[in-house]
Parts: sequence; structure tokens; C-alpha cells
Amino acid sequence: MHGKENTIYVFMIIVYQIRNLSCKSERVPELRCPYCDKTGGIAIDAMQKYIWFLMPMWPLGKYGVATCNNCSQKIPAKKWTDEIEGRYLILKKDVQTPGRLWRGLLVVPLLVAALLSVVTWIVMSGSNSYKGSKSSEMAHLKVYLAKPKENDLYRVMTLSNNQIVYTYFKYAAISGDTLFVYPMKEKVSGFNQWGKLNEKAPDAFTNEKIPVNQPALLKQLESWTMQPVTTPITLYGIIRDGQFFDTEYARVNPALYKAN
Repeated sequence: MHGKENTIYVFMIIVYQIRNLSCKSERVPELRCPYCDKTGGIAIDAMQKYIWFLMPMWPLGKYGVATCNNCSQKIPAKKWTDEIEGRYLILKKDVQTPGRLWRGLLVVPLLVAALLSVVTWIVMSGSNSYKGSKSSEMAHLKVYLAKPKENDLYRVMTLSNNQIVYTYFKYAAISGDTLFVYPMKEKVSGFNQWGKLNEKAPDAFTNEKIPVNQPALLKQLESWTMQPVTTPITLYGIIRDGQFFDTEYARVNPALYKAN
């Protein structure tokens, strides 16, 4: 199409333009205008279409624009005489597509590669930060399990009447590889019900000490997996001095525990 104005296209979230560049212009005074029927005023421009998105991306087709200075008319292609058409084709033949219109095909891949590099770096930095944080947290858990102290709380999944329940144990004593704990009176049966437990209540725990195999809990921290319960007790985390240190399973599923 000849003489088309710049057009903005929107596709999803990408906004780009079809722009027009005048590559070469020629006055042809000997040609007659089909509107005013006068000679001396015809000029022909060879135009180049190209896609613009932040910069020239790539060229499209060429087209011509004919105008008459005598009557100030833009002559549409359907009104061109054979002489105007012939002079435009000669002019177009001598026009080379400017190399700068291909800039985007070189620059954009470089920008995309740079963006991907930045995103990868951010993801890897976050991953390394998480691993470092998790490694530190697991180190605390191992120390707290190996060297328990008064008022330590253990958030656990265990069995009650052959049913899986979620509750707290409170440290009572340690003898050899046996950890003695006071079980909490209250228990919940769902992953999302930790908030119903009030481990800070004065009478929250029983006075009965029950034994727990300390090496078994430590082994869970060494090779924690998202597998079904294979031992009577599965550790979810330890609360010491009001701070909660969680195992991987609890971290991946934050809805499993309430804020302390």
C-alpha cells in the first residue's frame, strides 16, 4: 500500500510500530499530475517500512509516495499514471535498504542474553542464600537435638490410637541415647491446624515422661525426605527461647505451622 501513515500495533503486552523511512526522493517535473493536469510539480519518494520496538528491528517492504507541489495533493497509487509508476520503479531499483534497520536482530538477542544472565544470577544467588540459610538452620537443629535444654519444644507428627496426629513434646530429661519428653495434651489431625494448639498454656503438657530415640531423630535430619511416616515420631521443628527452627518439610509447607 502506498502512502500509509505510521501505524501502532498491540499484540498481548508487546507494543511495536510500523515506521516509514524516506530512502530517496526525486523530482520529475516533466510528468503531469492526474489531479491538476499540470507539469513541473511531481515528486516521488521511495519509502521503506520497518518494525520499531525500542529500536529499528528489521525492514519490511518498500513503497512509493507521489505528491504534486502545484496542487498540494498526495497522489494515491490507484491514481498513478503509467509514467509515474515507471519512474517509481526506476527509483526503487536504485534504493538499498539501510543497514541500521537490521539493528534489532543483533542487539535484541544480546539484550535477551544479558537479561537471562541477570535472572539466572538472581535465581542462583537466591538458591545459594536459601541453601546457606537452611544449612545454618539444620546445624542448629542438630545441636539442639544433641544437647537439649530445659523448655525445648519439639513439634512432631506421631501416632495416637493408630491415627496420625500433630502435637508438641516438651523436653524432660536425657539418658544415654534416650530423650525423655512430656507430650502435649492437645493434638490435631490436620496439616493446617497447628494454630489450634496452645503450647504456652500452663497446663498444656502432661506429667508423664515418654522415651524417644534420639539417634532416630538425628537421622531424620541427616536424610530428610518427603516420604510417608516410617517411624513413630517425625520431627517438624524445635522451638528454643521462643525461636522456631524448622525441618525442610515444614519450610516447604509453611501452612503446617503457626508463627511463634
